[in-house]
Amino acid sequence: MKRQLEDPAFEAIKPVISGELKATEAIIEEFIQMFQLHEVASNTEAVQSDPSEEPNDEHN
Repeated sequence: MKRQLEDPAFEAIKPVISGELKATEAIIEEFIQMFQLHEVASNTEAVQSDPSEEPNDEHN
């Protein structure tokens, strides 16, 4: 949609595309807040990089 805003061929419907883009961005933001996606990504990275979370090799 962002590319269409810059394309002269879509000049006649630029307001419609702009509105659709804003609506799509609002929906994405709502999903991020509703499902706390920003926190999930941060927590996943912390768990993956935490050396204390490595499995112990106690089978000796």
